[in-house]
Amino acid sequence: MDGKMSGRRLGVAWGGWMARSVGRWTGSWRTGWGWHRALMLAAIAPVALVVGQGMPRLVWEITGLRAEWERVEDTQLMDYVAIGPKLDFSQPPENWVHDSGGETWLWAGWFGKAGHDWFRVPAGQLDVERLSTPMGRDVIRAIDVPIVERRGEDRWERLSDRAVMYVTEVGGEWTAYPLHVLQKVLLVNDEPGGVPVLVLFESSARREAADQFDARVPGRGRVTFGAAGYHLGGELLLYDRATRSLWVRGPEGLEAVAGELRGVVLPRRADPVRMSWGEFSSRHGGGRLIVGADRRAGLALR
Repeated sequence: MDGKMSGRRLGVAWGGWMARSVGRWTGSWRTGWGWHRALMLAAIAPVALVVGQGMPRLVWEITGLRAEWERVEDTQLMDYVAIGPKLDFSQPPENWVHDSGGETWLWAGWFGKAGHDWFRVPAGQLDVERLSTPMGRDVIRAIDVPIVERRGEDRWERLSDRAVMYVTEVGGEWTAYPLHVLQKVLLVNDEPGGVPVLVLFESSARREAADQFDARVPGRGRVTFGAAGYHLGGELLLYDRATRSLWVRGPEGLEAVAGELRGVVLPRRADPVRMSWGEFSSRHGGGRLIVGADRRAGLALR
């Protein structure tokens, strides 16, 4: 029921009450109280008429103010830590992807005194025709070392109940990844309950969802990932910090498509569940909240 309809019905109800009251009070006209009640009704009638006419607008305005307050609360910026992109205005060379010496060289960015950086993988492994134009690696900055808060800490207590989270349970630990954080970083290298995982976020015309993968390579242990600065066939192209092999999300898991680890598939874990902060904090009060990245140690190199 909208505000205007509520107001009209309230006005009609008020009018009906007045009519019934007139019948009751004037019926006892000859009693002492009948005169007094009639006079009181006559005094109230103009006020009731004004209130009844103004009620639809009042209800509408209150409803609008409530909706505006919820919008402001939902869109207020939380001070998450170090989740913004790395500003980079460098331009790729004309030969940003080329073959040389039996390898495919893929431009990875410009890094000051070090100059151009390149991903180098065996020639023929990477389908270069499916590559997007280059942006540079780690312009979108993955989280390598998450900053975690728990109940009672600052941001945990300030978050709106309607804030959207993607929630996982790994190693007995419940973790909430705020949508706003995932939209900025796209990748979170995490270790809840001592279990290495990668949370990968996608927001496109096709879908908005988070996927979760086991981040352990057999015989090598934990690996961490960054954004390579490309899409391959519409999928975000990743690289691992240790071998700089190139990876994309596939139906079976996260697959290395070029480089030393080519052919390795990291299996999917249970998909993160979309949930409001209010629901998470009430159901999983002992859980973890990811509030940013600790960048002090630089990039993880494993």
